[in-house]
Parts: sequence; C-alpha cells; structure tokens
Amino acid sequence: MKTAIVSFLVPISLFLFSTAIGQQYEVTYSAASYESLIDANLVNEEDPDMATGVPLYLNIPIGFDFLFLGQTYSELAIAENGYAIFSVGGALVSFISFLDSDLKDFQDNPEESPIYYSTEGEVGNRIFKCEMVNVGFEEDLEDDDYANAQLWIHENCNEFEIHIGESTIDPIEDDLFWVGNTSPFFAYGDYNPSEVYLLAGDPVDPFLQVNPLITLNEMPENGTVYTFSDCDLSIQEEETTELTCFPNPATNVLNVTLSGASDVRILSMDGALVSSHQASQKRLSIDVSSFSPGMYMLQVSSNQGIQSTRFCKL
Repeated sequence: MKTAIVSFLVPISLFLFSTAIGQQYEVTYSAASYESLIDANLVNEEDPDMATGVPLYLNIPIGFDFLFLGQTYSELAIAENGYAIFSVGGALVSFISFLDSDLKDFQDNPEESPIYYSTEGEVGNRIFKCEMVNVGFEEDLEDDDYANAQLWIHENCNEFEIHIGESTIDPIEDDLFWVGNTSPFFAYGDYNPSEVYLLAGDPVDPFLQVNPLITLNEMPENGTVYTFSDCDLSIQEEETTELTCFPNPATNVLNVTLSGASDVRILSMDGALVSSHQASQKRLSIDVSSFSPGMYMLQVSSNQGIQSTRFCKL
C-alpha cells in the first residue's frame, strides 16, 4: 500500500470550472479484485442534459449526506466523460473524475456501455457505488477499446474511492486520451475558480499534482484502487485520543487502544459488519484469526465522536 498527500492549493485556469477547496485528501493505492455491481440501478440515458456539451445524467441519489469540499450533497450527476458532478441551485460546484477522457458508449450503443449505481451497507457505513461498464473512446479510430471503472463514496469519513476494472487498451495506443496523455484523468476539484488535483506518475505509487496536462504514466491495471481519505477532518483532534491498532497487519489478535468506554465495530471494505464489541477499558484485544485475508475498517464510537482506521488481516 502506498500513499501520496497534497498540502498546497494552486488555482488552474485551463478548466472553466466556483468555491475554494476546503478539504485535503490523503491518497492511497491498493489492489483488490474488481467486482461488477449486482442488482444495481440502471441510469436512464434516453434524455441527458446537454448544457455542458457532454451527456449529463442528473439527480442520482447518493443515499446519505456526503460532505465534499465544504458542501454537503445528497445527490450527484454522472457525466458520460467519466465525471461525478455536484451542484447547488443548478450551478456546478465540484467534481470527482474517475475515468475522465473523451468517452462514449462503446460502438455508439448505450446498451453496450451501461451506467449503474447503488447504495449498500448499514446506516453510518453506507457506500454509494457508480459503475461505468465497457465505456468506449471517442478518438478510438478502430472502435475496439473499452474500460471499466467504479466510484465509491463512503458515508463514514466522507472518503471516496476509484476502482479500475478490465480494459482492452493497447499500451501503444495514442489516440484514446485527451491531448495524447497516457491515461485518463483521475482527479477531484472545484469549479470556478478552479482548483484541480490529479493523480500523476507511476500508477502503483502516484502523487497528487495540479497540472491538468499530466496524467498517470499508463492506464492502471485491473484491480487498482485509489482511496481519497480525509477521516481526520471528521473528528475534533483536541477532543479525542488517537485511535491505534496493532499489530498491523494482524494475524491472530488485533489490539486496539481506546480513549475509554466505546462501541467497536469491524467492517469489510464494502461496508458489511464483520464483528462488534463493547469496551469499558482503554484497550481491547480482538480475535481476528477467523477473518478472511484483506483490508478492514475499524470504527470506534464514544462520547467523543466516531473514529476510524484501517488494518490488514494476513
């Protein structure tokens, strides 16, 4: 697992994108099996809003309130060029780009490139998921390349993830992405005045930067996950004791250091409850020997609020 963090704000004028970014995200790379959405809602592509010049599908419910760049949203719009767009009073405010390129329905057929969405999990740990399936590229002269990607928005910690699925992109292709770039844009930011944060560099060791003409060195592999986290922003630091767990990775026992009486829950990365515990002391030992290998979310609720962290089970 590798991490990149941005700590500066620089406006960019190349995007005609109103408000200033109020959150800074830590970005983590990981790998996980890409799972297509099942029993999800199909986006109706029959009558898109064309005000932006790109097919835009409006009023998609997130399923919970999502705090993003200083505003809280309960719905979003999906643009056919790989954006999730957040608006207030009809004005575009901010966005997440999870497969930004000059995209189209594969072979100009919406049924070949459907868009799905769903909200899963329990209250407090719900996840909104949106998936672009087998989406094609406007500049693909052979019309034989496609890609798959998902955006996950977490109720817990207001973090989001970009999941990359299968693609048929030949590494030597130079006619698929904007202005000859080597991958789509994976980014988030605000509109007007624009502030845009993009992943660049090695797909397995990326860094955030503010030059919209630079992308990742190549298309990320199937199973790539980029997690944009700001969990620390949901807790008043001066009022809480830092949540720690060890060893991490854990094999048999996970030790959790707490601030006092707490409810402790362990969740899978798709938001499902794995185990729950009540603690009255400042330390809790949890048997994780029967857990399947992988990443988990540790969530602790106390009178000081909710804290979360992740751990790996070997």
